[in-house]
Amino acid sequence: MNIKNIVLGEPIENFLKIRQLDRYMTGHNGYIAGGVFKNIFNNEKIKDVDIFFEKSKDFIEADEEFKKNENYKFKYKNKKVTAYINIKTGVIVELIKHKFKKPLDMIAEFDFTITKFVYYKVDNSEDEEFSWEIAYHNKFFEHLHMKRLVIDEEVENIILPVNTFNRMFRYARYGYFPCRESKAKIIQAMRRLPSFSEELLGIELYNGLD
Repeated sequence: MNIKNIVLGEPIENFLKIRQLDRYMTGHNGYIAGGVFKNIFNNEKIKDVDIFFEKSKDFIEADEEFKKNENYKFKYKNKKVTAYINIKTGVIVELIKHKFKKPLDMIAEFDFTITKFVYYKVDNSEDEEFSWEIAYHNKFFEHLHMKRLVIDEEVENIILPVNTFNRMFRYARYGYFPCRESKAKIIQAMRRLPSFSEELLGIELYNGLD
């Protein structure tokens, strides 16, 4: 991943709001990334938390931990996630199981800059403990404040343009709108799709598939 646009190494003490996520980080080796940080820094209620993993073994172990944790109840399961709801907070925790990558590699694939934020643990082998670290796009706070949907300039190819297109409409409901350059990138990416994707596009848009 090209990290020239990623801010690393800032003390977690500068972001005390994030520490409310600690309760969802215990008992497993996963990390939190994505849209939840938009909610936190906008002082909005957290509805769900996405937990990612570096390898499938970590997901399996985390799934077992949440199953036996009396503070959680099973919520739903599909090909992409297994979800549990925290009985005390009402927050849904989604364990992502369709893709496994390291934290920085994962957010490198995220399209919009306001989703490129990750909170993860780093092992300190000397004292057998870990430290909390964060990384985020250097335009994260600017675009969050301006409510701009901007596709990271380092993203050369939008991996799933139909999904990005759908999310653009979803974010619009919350007052976030794409810049001209991002609109152009999405249009260009969709033009490169094979012709049979027109049928897939219709299914995803009108049947709610994502």
